[in-house]
Amino acid sequence: MVKPEADIFEYCLNSLGVRPEEALFIDDREANIEGALRVGISGIYAPNSEELRNTLLAIGFTPLPRQEDSSQA
Repeated sequence: MVKPEADIFEYCLNSLGVRPEEALFIDDREANIEGALRVGISGIYAPNSEELRNTLLAIGFTPLPRQEDSSQA
């Protein structure tokens, strides 16, 4: 199974025990987002981390603050 085939999304939903409308899929490939949408999962296309952060902020989701790299402590 591979994205964007429906089987992979359905497998993940079943494994997590959630309905499609309870899930959110984020990817940097539009074809994969379209695959998620076809099975009823909401999707966010984010080609880079800055765009993802902006989209999450726009929908009212506050991203977690960056964690310090513990290997540098």
